[in-house]
Amino acid sequence: MKRQNNNNSRSIRDEIILIFAAVTSLTIAVIVGLNTIFLPRYYRHNKEKVLRSAYDALNYAVGDGSVNSVSFRTKIVQLCSIYNISVVVIDANSNRVEAAGANIDSLTQILIDRVFGNNDEKYTVIESSDDYTIEYGGLSDDGVTYMQMWGALDSGNLFMVSCVMESMEESAETANHFLVIAGLIAASVGVFFIFIFAKQLSDPIMNLTRISERMANLDFNVKYSGHDANEIGILGNSMNVMSETLEKTITELKTANNELKRDIEKKEAVDEMRGEFISNVSHELKTPLALLIGYAEGLKEGINDDPEGAKEYTEIILDEANKMNELVKRLMTLNRIEFGNDVVDFSRFNVTELIANYLESVKLLIRQKDAIIDFDDKTPYYVYADDFYVEEAVNNYITNALQHLDGRGIISIGIEKLGGTVRVSVFNTGKHISEEALPHVFEKFFKEDKARTREYGGSGIGLSIVKAIVENMGQECGVFNKDDGVEFFFTLESA
Repeated sequence: MKRQNNNNSRSIRDEIILIFAAVTSLTIAVIVGLNTIFLPRYYRHNKEKVLRSAYDALNYAVGDGSVNSVSFRTKIVQLCSIYNISVVVIDANSNRVEAAGANIDSLTQILIDRVFGNNDEKYTVIESSDDYTIEYGGLSDDGVTYMQMWGALDSGNLFMVSCVMESMEESAETANHFLVIAGLIAASVGVFFIFIFAKQLSDPIMNLTRISERMANLDFNVKYSGHDANEIGILGNSMNVMSETLEKTITELKTANNELKRDIEKKEAVDEMRGEFISNVSHELKTPLALLIGYAEGLKEGINDDPEGAKEYTEIILDEANKMNELVKRLMTLNRIEFGNDVVDFSRFNVTELIANYLESVKLLIRQKDAIIDFDDKTPYYVYADDFYVEEAVNNYITNALQHLDGRGIISIGIEKLGGTVRVSVFNTGKHISEEALPHVFEKFFKEDKARTREYGGSGIGLSIVKAIVENMGQECGVFNKDDGVEFFFTLESA
């Protein structure tokens, strides 16, 4: 599975940086807008509150009816210091009673002008009541903008409170300029730290992406190794669990699939073996059955009335019947071994002694074949095996050797220890087996020279029985040509 790339895609890191930059820019723009629109209004509203607070404080200070007291003087000075204002108090004769702050003479004259109705067009009235008037404007001689309150105190004295108004439009512009510069600096620093943070966030996600891609290709060796305690760590651990579960499930499926394939192959092999077996058995039984039927019909019809001739017919019938009986017995033996119906009975025994005893039991047959047995090794070799089946294997090798001897008639039996096994070999002088036939000599019913095999009554099953016996004991057998003959061998577990 190939990784799908999208040229238009962005990483989470890029998106986080873009979002942060957008939010920062929007925040700066909102602050600049608020400063421009609302800061002057907010500033003027606060100045109005200052004037009202000063008016309340002056009325409270003259609560005893005296404006000449030390406490009243002290209160005016405190108000001017606290609120950065100027205060003038006059009596009914326009005489100044108390004053503090800057521009006292100018404030006194303005107050007198307001009392006598001489209003200055440079000032705009913001608020007017029975007790006081608040106005906003500027003086021509200094060009400074003021907000001032004038009226009468509860004591009957006239007063004026004035405060300087800064240019809020210019201040807002300066503040906005500063905010933009500070915002850009803060955004740059923020982008740097966001880049680092986003990288720490995106790297584990990219790692998980690579892991998922390898899992999609059925590679479960890679695991998430992060130790994050957040959602990414939980996801990584979940992917590790999923990877192990998928690997286990797929392994089980593969195992089940392989077992199913083996079962199918085994069934097909069994079916093939069954068909081959029936074909071979039919072929092997066809000739002796034909002979039996032919000679039996001859006896029945009295073709040969001579007693000697009848005896010959009878002997032929008995010989063919014995061959058929031997074939059936061998087939049954092979079937039991191949399909595991016979349990191998392992025991420890001396294979040298077993071979020697077997040769003693067949010395008459050896003498009839004019064979020379070369077996002088009396060294005891102990093995773990089934002695009955080992003797059957030796018997089949010896019988096969006796049927393929040449004029010299030598059969040599060898035993040697090779590591954890004991190798038993049977060599006979005679004609070589062709290279094409060597891989097939242990197959059931295989006969390289069918005419000669028929001549000595061979069935092509003996070597198959050896192979089944040896493999059933977990060992191996084989054959190869030598300079003057052929050698068969099998191995046994050394004891």
